[in-house]
Amino acid sequence: MKRNRNIDGFMKKSAMLLMGLLLLASCGSKRSSVAESSVAPLPTDAKAVDEALLVRVNSNSVNEQNIVGSMKFSLNMNGRNISAPGSLHMRRNEIIRLQVFVPLLGSEVGRVDFTPTKVLLVDRLHKEYIEADYTTISFLKNNNIDFYTLQSLFWNQLLVPGSDKVTDSDLQRFTLNGYKTAGRLDIALESGKLNYEWSADRLSCLIQQALLTYESATRGKSEMKCTYSDFTKLGKKQFPLSIVFNMHTKATGKERNATMTIKLNDVSNDSKWDATTTLSNKYEKIESSDLFDKLLKM
Repeated sequence: MKRNRNIDGFMKKSAMLLMGLLLLASCGSKRSSVAESSVAPLPTDAKAVDEALLVRVNSNSVNEQNIVGSMKFSLNMNGRNISAPGSLHMRRNEIIRLQVFVPLLGSEVGRVDFTPTKVLLVDRLHKEYIEADYTTISFLKNNNIDFYTLQSLFWNQLLVPGSDKVTDSDLQRFTLNGYKTAGRLDIALESGKLNYEWSADRLSCLIQQALLTYESATRGKSEMKCTYSDFTKLGKKQFPLSIVFNMHTKATGKERNATMTIKLNDVSNDSKWDATTTLSNKYEKIESSDLFDKLLKM
């Protein structure tokens, strides 16, 4: 029996979407007003003001243990546009999970799990998976990206490389670059060849943009920019319902440009979900490079 062409087309698009998710990371909407922070008045000295705002930016990070939401993925990669429903499940310092579903049917096409020690990509369509640590995936290794870097981007927070949180004493490592854009606080941190920049609103002290830049003598410059909007209340803090990732890189040997948009329909602190992915013996383990080649040819 011949398969429905629409289903075949969706499967191919879904497989490309899964590849895009790994490449990107391997760096009526629900709105609510931002409540004024109930902290002491800021000092009058300009430098002290910015330093106090930096403390507020750091303290605005969501302190929930879980972030869960249904969403829509949109991916533009090298001129090709794909979209699919999905979900986001995150547990602090444990996992970031992206899932893709078949429209209307709701069955899972695939998932990507980022944990502190490894990356797991599951292709439900072909019963295949890859499982590798961060040092064996070229894009992540060449751009010095680990789990905590990804967590900071998905959780809309500042980052100290290799650490699961930023303490007040860590803030001395950051530099404040003054006004690049009116009404914004510009924050920067250098770590070897990897540079981090954040732009936060000076009134709400919420991060609106994060930019990671990596300079390589052999691979050139790679950039990953994250833009955040549509903040909504989560616990006592605010979390963005819209996250847009823009990536440009040559780290994998070829120049790639991609934009992935995550539009959350809702967000909660639900903890009733399993952070462990268990696969049956029907799934075949594939080397990451082989899987990339396969997906690129679909």
